[in-house]
Amino acid sequence: MPLSGTLGELPLLELLEIFSRYYRSGSLCVQSPRGRTEIHLDAGRIIYAESEADREPLGKILLDRGPLTPDQLEEALLAQKEGGRMLGETLLALGLATREAIEEALADQLAETVYLTSLETEGSFEYRVSGYEPPGSKVVVKLRIDEIVLRGMARVEDMSHLRVGLLSFRQVPLLSDGTVNLRELDLPPEEWKLLSLIDGRRNLDEITLAGGLTRFSTARALYH
Repeated sequence: MPLSGTLGELPLLELLEIFSRYYRSGSLCVQSPRGRTEIHLDAGRIIYAESEADREPLGKILLDRGPLTPDQLEEALLAQKEGGRMLGETLLALGLATREAIEEALADQLAETVYLTSLETEGSFEYRVSGYEPPGSKVVVKLRIDEIVLRGMARVEDMSHLRVGLLSFRQVPLLSDGTVNLRELDLPPEEWKLLSLIDGRRNLDEITLAGGLTRFSTARALYH
């Protein structure tokens, strides 16, 4: 029996947080003003997402970052059309990009799709338990919800500084260096609670669990 509800009652990131903590696998369909978005999970990690809304193509991401030239992209797209494979797998087979570069671009593309959908406050969702394998590709990424949040914030909200040490989650503000006067900050109660936990230099997951917060609110408080 599917699980269904509205984004007003249960925002997408909070829903994904639940799936992450309980290592759920399945397919999540979200209907919002952005259109239909399909998100697939494997043991709590997001492995694939496809949306009716426009997203930046994988080839353009690699082109902008430099590993790929326009001529190489054209060659890969032609080979993809002839071979019927996904672009990432085609690029890897042709030796035009490394697996690491492809996986990094796919991770950003995946995070951006999910994060943009998570910003919607109106809409509905339906979740079904199922196994899933991304269509036709041997190049697969699996992202935790905290990676989705930080990568999404970095790309969508022009917070590129989050990419520094992105996967360590050990970046915490230095509260004792005199550069921040906490008394001047007008923070909501949950963020004061968060700051009280930071002195222990815990990682993002530890702070989130100890504070009874979501990773989304934790990340926003840490990096804004």
